[in-house]
Amino acid sequence: MAGNKIIKAQIGSNKVRIIAGTAGATEHVPWAWGSSGRLAVGDNDTRTSPTLVIGNHNFINLSSSDTHTMGLKSNGTLWAWGGNTSGKLGDNTTNNRATSPVSVVGDHSFIQVSANIDNNTTHALKADGGAWGWGSNTNGYLGDNTTISKSSPVSMIGNHSFVQIKSGGLARKNDGTIWGWGNSPGDGTGGPVSSPVSVVGNHSFISVEANHAFRSALKADGTVWSWHYSNSKGQIGDGTVVEKYSPVSAIGNHSFIQLSVSKRAAMARKNDGTAWAWGYNGFGELGDGTTNNRSSPTSVVGAHSFVFVAICESRAVALKADGSVWTWGYNGSGVLGDGTTTSRSSPTSVVGAHSFNIATTGSDFTIAGKAGLTEPAIAQGLDDRNIHDIISNEGSAVKLAIELSDAAELGEHRFYCADVIGIRIIAKAGQVIRIEGDESASGGYVESTTVGSFLTLSAVNSTTWVAQAKTGTWSVT
Repeated sequence: MAGNKIIKAQIGSNKVRIIAGTAGATEHVPWAWGSSGRLAVGDNDTRTSPTLVIGNHNFINLSSSDTHTMGLKSNGTLWAWGGNTSGKLGDNTTNNRATSPVSVVGDHSFIQVSANIDNNTTHALKADGGAWGWGSNTNGYLGDNTTISKSSPVSMIGNHSFVQIKSGGLARKNDGTIWGWGNSPGDGTGGPVSSPVSVVGNHSFISVEANHAFRSALKADGTVWSWHYSNSKGQIGDGTVVEKYSPVSAIGNHSFIQLSVSKRAAMARKNDGTAWAWGYNGFGELGDGTTNNRSSPTSVVGAHSFVFVAICESRAVALKADGSVWTWGYNGSGVLGDGTTTSRSSPTSVVGAHSFNIATTGSDFTIAGKAGLTEPAIAQGLDDRNIHDIISNEGSAVKLAIELSDAAELGEHRFYCADVIGIRIIAKAGQVIRIEGDESASGGYVESTTVGSFLTLSAVNSTTWVAQAKTGTWSVT
C-alpha cells in the first residue's frame, strides 16, 4: 500500500499540477490551540482544539516562548508569529503578528532556533556554530556584550562554535562544555553577564535547557544538573529550596533521556517513556494528581509512555508514539486542547483524530506539527507518468484525470489542500472510492473545503478518478 505517498495540488494561472512526494520525516505542518494572539490561524480568536496555522508552511523545528513561536524551515529561513515585545519576532519591528507567520529579516540560514519564556528573546544557531539573537537585551540576554534590545538578528560575541543553544542563556559545545550569559550564567555568580562565560565544574553534558534564569543540563549517564538564583519552588530538584549558582544534581537514582524546563519547574523523560517532574505545581503542571510543589523528581500519574515531554509556565505537553498529544496544568482559554477550560493535574488527551510528530508550548497556547511535505521529497519524487492533461476548465474549477495504472499504487493516498480553497475527488461511473471510512457512491465524490487540510483517499476498485482544485465556488460536474 502506498500509504506514505502524498499528492499535493498546486494551482496558479489556470494551471493545476498534482505532485506526488513522500511524507517528510523532518518537516511538519503546524497546528495551534489556546489563547488569542498567539496562534496564526487567520484571526485573533481563541481555540480550544487544534486549528491549522495558515500559510502552507512546513517547519523542521518549532519553539515557543510565553507569547511567540518560531518555525525553522529546511532552507534555513525562520518564521515567527505572536507577541513581538522588544522585537523578539526578528522582523525588524515590534508589531505583534497574531494572524499569520512573518519571516525573520536578513539573508540568514539557521539550523536551530530557541524562543525564551519571560526574557522576550530568541536565539538561533548557524551551521558554523555561530549564535545569533534578537529581542530584549536586558541583563545581556543576547550575549552581544551590550544591553541594547534588537529587532533583527545580531551575532553573539566571542569565537564560539556551539552545537546546541537555548534562548534562556545557555549553549553547549561539541566537547560537552556549556556556556552561559544573562542571569544565572553558571559561573558561580548570579550574574548578569552580557557575553558567554564557561559554566564552572568539570562537567560534560549531552543536552541543555534554559528558561528565564533557570538552567538545567543532562549528562550521558542520565543525571540532571541545575542551577538558579532562586530555588524557592524546588525546581533544582536537589531536595532543597536553596538557590544554587553552579550545577548540582537532582536527587534520586534516576536516569533520564530528555529534559525540559520552565522558569520554576522541570520535567524529564526516562527510556521507558515515563515522565517525571519537580518544582512549581500551582496548576497541576507536574502531573502528579496534586498541586503541591516538589523539590525532587516525582512521577507523572497514569500508565503513560511518552516519546516527548515539555513543560512551560503552568502547563505541560507530551507526545505518544501514536501521535496523540496529552496535556495537563492550567486550562485558561482552552489551552490544553481537550475542548474544555478545566485545569488538570494529570494527563488528558487533546481532542480530535490528530497525529502529531512535534510540539512546543507557551504560557497559554500550544503549537504542534504533523508530518508534512519536504522540499527534497518533492524534488526527488515527482511522478509525472500518472498525471494527465487538464481535461476541462469549468469556470473556477480545474479538473485532472489521474490514472493509477500500477496495482501497487492502489490503497491510501493523500490530497493536500494547499494554495487552493479545496480538493474534490470524483469517482467515475461504476467506480468507488473511500475517504476516511466513508465510501462514495458510484460516480460520487468526496471533498475537503479547508485550506491546509488533507484528504486521505483509499482507492478501492477504481483505476481512474478525477481531482478538482477549487479556487472559487464549485462548478457543476
